[in-house]
Amino acid sequence: MTRRLSASQQLGLLGLLWLGSALLGWRAFALASFYRTPLLDLAKLTANRFGVWLGVAISIALVSGIFLVGWRIVSRARAPVSWPILLAVPLAVALCLVFTYPLTAGDLFDYLALGHLTVFHDANPFTQFPGQFASDPFVRYAAWRFFPSAYGPLWEIMAAGLARLAASDLWTGILLMKAQALLSLALVSALTAWLVWQRRRSPLAVQQALFLLLWNPLLLFDIAGNAHNDLWMVLGLLLAVALAERRRFDLALTALTAGALVKFVPLLIMPLLATAAVRRLGWRQAVRQLAVGLALSLLLAWLCYRPFWPLADPLRLAQRSGLNTTSILTLVREIISAWADVETANASAAYLGQAVLAGLVGLSVWRLWRAPARSFTLAVAHLLLAILLLATAWFQTWYLVWVWPLLALHPRSRLAPVLFLLSTTAWFKYLLFSLVFGAHWPPLVPYWQQNVAAALMVIAPPLGFWLLKARQSVHHGATRTQGRQGAGTQDKHSS
Repeated sequence: MTRRLSASQQLGLLGLLWLGSALLGWRAFALASFYRTPLLDLAKLTANRFGVWLGVAISIALVSGIFLVGWRIVSRARAPVSWPILLAVPLAVALCLVFTYPLTAGDLFDYLALGHLTVFHDANPFTQFPGQFASDPFVRYAAWRFFPSAYGPLWEIMAAGLARLAASDLWTGILLMKAQALLSLALVSALTAWLVWQRRRSPLAVQQALFLLLWNPLLLFDIAGNAHNDLWMVLGLLLAVALAERRRFDLALTALTAGALVKFVPLLIMPLLATAAVRRLGWRQAVRQLAVGLALSLLLAWLCYRPFWPLADPLRLAQRSGLNTTSILTLVREIISAWADVETANASAAYLGQAVLAGLVGLSVWRLWRAPARSFTLAVAHLLLAILLLATAWFQTWYLVWVWPLLALHPRSRLAPVLFLLSTTAWFKYLLFSLVFGAHWPPLVPYWQQNVAAALMVIAPPLGFWLLKARQSVHHGATRTQGRQGAGTQDKHSS
């Protein structure tokens, strides 16, 4: 009789497969081999290398399957799995990704170039752009060299500090940027684990939350591999959630502001926070706490913006208005452009996006007001996921890291299948733009058709699934209400 493998052993085998895939990726795209060549990406690195192209496609399918099977193992485990396996495998994979070239985003090099402008050219990254300083050694590597910063001042202060440490050494600069991304992942994971422990006092629940973050291949690829800064924003968001649960809405508002000074997304959460404060504290105490939080937030914003002021557009709204890719709004823009000029199509899609965004925020506030006992964490997670699916014109795969730490606090919620599905279909963005459409230059398929195909493959499946689940939930709720009403009528007649 064969003995069944334990949950730890099964997880260990999956970890070996994942680590093997990461090692092959490092060998094919070693950072040391490619970092001196500007503006490389996955499409250029796999061109005319069919074996590598096929290996990347197989690896994406493999790591997605490992994540789903691994979650099935951990979520069904009756006892905690091995801590060394749970933590050592993603650490080893992350180290492989650190020394792998950032394959699908050049943001890391933009961070360095803008930081260099601030430190070594005494330039303002919000009003000037790298292309104005062509002699700088980092500018030739920047993908967005003709655009000023799209981030908040707190991030630009951090980027300037890392650029100063790197000086003119590109290798050091790349490793420093990857190190900050790994640090943000470690802090978010630690805070998530602490929040789960405070809620449930269960080592198994903590392990499940950590698995959703540390074994998440898309998250590790975009953080350890591409060094995105989004988790610093998420750290402020998580702190706000933790403080709101303890009814410290003044400090929660300050934490949201800190996150918004990295990326501006947490500004959309502030109406939800104010609603939760009023419903849980009452008007008088809520206004008092929020006033203190507003004062602290304004002070923090003033301190961060002071080195860069004055700014005509602090939120960089004009810079973002024309960006469209892999989204429902992109589909709308392409439909309108069939009978109108490009400017009209862009403006119409932008106005529609703003209207949808306002509607989603308003709906979230209304639902939280109607059900004050509803989890603030889940309300924020639902809003962010709805924004990504419906109101984001410029969808990127690393935006999903905004939601995963929140879901890790509620892994059994109805939101989980939708996010799992979106994290799986999100890989198609890389497959399509880098391995299919990007394999030829000039492209064989027009860019608008690429965007339509990406939106239908990446966004449409999880959006349709979520709408179907929401419809079923409404139907079940109506059925239960009718059942209760019928029972009450029978009770009256029997009495």
